[in-house]
Amino acid sequence: MAQSTTDSTEKRPREKQRLFLAVPASDEVINPVLESLEASLEQLPPLVAVPRKNLHMTLIFLGNQGTDSTDKELIPLIEETLAECHPGRIHFRQVAGFPHTRSPRHLVLEGVASASAQGLQNNLREALNRFLPEENGKDKHWRPHITLARFQEKQPRPIEPVPWQSEFPFNELVLYRSETTMHGPVYHELRRWSLSDSE
Repeated sequence: MAQSTTDSTEKRPREKQRLFLAVPASDEVINPVLESLEASLEQLPPLVAVPRKNLHMTLIFLGNQGTDSTDKELIPLIEETLAECHPGRIHFRQVAGFPHTRSPRHLVLEGVASASAQGLQNNLREALNRFLPEENGKDKHWRPHITLARFQEKQPRPIEPVPWQSEFPFNELVLYRSETTMHGPVYHELRRWSLSDSE
């Protein structure tokens, strides 16, 4: 069962809004990685770090959605789906170039999902399929990761994965609106749900 909260101070755009469902990165998981990354910058191609407040793990990218359909259809459907879902866990295993080590665009903390986390993602993808952008349809494979930085060069050298073992249990899910600004993307929290172990 899921309980939701919303930020009543959030100013909503009137038309299309770029949305995604994600889990905020916890301090326990991300702080040691950021400290290690800071110490390793000289060994890596030039990077632009993702601001700490923007660090998250995306479950579903929803793309551009209308405000009315978000309020009347999308959010109720998410709530209905989450009522049957439970907390999950990600087993992080490496820091690596993404999406490919040979031609990376980002540096990420990557892992594998527990059965409950994968089930949550599968259920959401199936339930929300009609809202998904065509390139992000229900058959697309989910690779759980947190983007730490992007490479400044268009073709950086290949990045060999570095083992990194950590566990990321999560019991919350957030619907974000992404706003593009001259200083980079800004993520606005529209709705937050707490996942419960209870049936």
